Amino acid sequence: MKGPKMNDYTLNDAELSNVVGGTDGPGGVTQSQQTVAAGDSFWRIAKQRAGANASNADVAAVSKNLQTLNPQIKDPNLIHPGDVINTY
Repeated sequence: MKGPKMNDYTLNDAELSNVVGGTDGPGGVTQSQQTVAAGDSFWRIAKQRAGANASNADVAAVSKNLQTLNPQIKDPNLIHPGDVINTY
Protein backbone atom coordinates (compact mmCIF):
# COMPACT_ATOMS: atom_id res chain seq x y z
CA MET A 1 0.00 0.00 0.00
CA LYS A 2 1.34 3.40 -0.98
CA GLY A 3 1.20 6.32 1.40
CA PRO A 4 -0.56 9.59 0.62
CA LYS A 5 1.05 12.05 -1.77
CA MET A 6 2.87 15.06 -0.33
CA ASN A 7 0.04 17.35 -1.45
CA ASP A 8 -2.22 15.52 1.01
CA TYR A 9 -0.11 17.03 3.81
CA THR A 10 0.60 20.50 2.49
CA LEU A 11 -1.85 23.15 3.65
CA ASN A 12 -2.10 26.40 1.74
CA ASP A 13 -2.10 29.80 3.48
CA ALA A 14 -5.89 29.97 3.72
CA GLU A 15 -6.08 26.49 5.23
CA LEU A 16 -3.34 27.31 7.76
CA SER A 17 -5.10 30.58 8.62
CA ASN A 18 -8.32 28.68 9.31
CA VAL A 19 -6.49 26.15 11.45
CA VAL A 20 -4.67 28.86 13.42
CA GLY A 21 -8.01 30.57 13.93
CA GLY A 22 -9.43 27.36 15.38
CA THR A 23 -12.08 27.01 12.69
CA ASP A 24 -12.80 24.16 10.36
CA GLY A 25 -10.67 24.45 7.27
CA PRO A 26 -11.08 22.67 3.95
CA GLY A 27 -11.45 18.95 4.40
CA GLY A 28 -12.52 19.39 8.03
CA VAL A 29 -9.06 20.49 9.22
CA THR A 30 -9.47 21.77 12.77
CA GLN A 31 -6.89 23.07 15.21
CA SER A 32 -6.09 20.99 18.23
CA GLN A 33 -3.30 21.11 20.77
CA GLN A 34 -0.73 18.67 22.04
CA THR A 35 1.50 18.81 25.08
CA VAL A 36 5.11 18.03 24.21
CA ALA A 37 6.45 14.92 25.95
CA ALA A 38 10.06 14.07 26.75
CA GLY A 39 11.87 13.08 23.54
CA ASP A 40 9.37 14.82 21.23
CA SER A 41 10.47 16.98 18.31
CA PHE A 42 8.50 18.58 15.49
CA TRP A 43 9.83 15.82 13.23
CA ARG A 44 8.67 13.04 15.57
CA ILE A 45 5.23 14.63 16.01
CA ALA A 46 4.95 15.19 12.25
CA LYS A 47 5.91 11.56 11.58
CA GLN A 48 3.20 10.35 13.95
CA ARG A 49 0.62 12.58 12.25
CA ALA A 50 1.71 11.68 8.72
CA GLY A 51 1.47 7.93 9.33
CA ALA A 52 3.67 4.89 8.97
CA ASN A 53 3.73 4.93 5.16
CA ALA A 54 4.62 8.62 4.81
CA SER A 55 7.77 9.55 2.94
CA ASN A 56 10.36 11.93 4.41
CA ALA A 57 8.98 14.62 2.08
CA ASP A 58 5.50 14.07 3.54
CA VAL A 59 6.85 14.30 7.10
CA ALA A 60 8.77 17.46 6.18
CA ALA A 61 5.57 19.05 4.85
CA VAL A 62 3.70 18.24 8.08
CA SER A 63 6.64 19.53 10.14
CA LYS A 64 6.64 22.80 8.19
CA ASN A 65 2.89 23.15 8.78
CA LEU A 66 3.41 22.55 12.52
CA GLN A 67 6.10 25.23 12.60
CA THR A 68 3.76 27.69 10.86
CA LEU A 69 1.00 26.91 13.37
CA ASN A 70 3.35 27.60 16.28
CA PRO A 71 4.91 31.05 15.90
CA GLN A 72 5.48 31.10 19.67
CA ILE A 73 8.21 28.47 19.15
CA LYS A 74 11.21 30.56 18.10
CA ASP A 75 13.50 27.59 17.35
CA PRO A 76 11.72 24.48 16.05
CA ASN A 77 14.70 22.41 17.17
CA LEU A 78 14.07 23.43 20.77
CA ILE A 79 10.71 22.30 22.08
CA HIS A 80 10.48 21.23 25.67
CA PRO A 81 8.36 18.78 27.65
CA GLY A 82 5.28 20.61 28.84
CA ASP A 83 5.18 23.04 25.88
CA VAL A 84 1.70 23.16 24.35
CA ILE A 85 1.76 23.27 20.56
CA ASN A 86 -0.98 23.76 17.99
CA THR A 87 -1.61 20.80 15.71
CA TYR A 88 -4.22 19.86 13.15
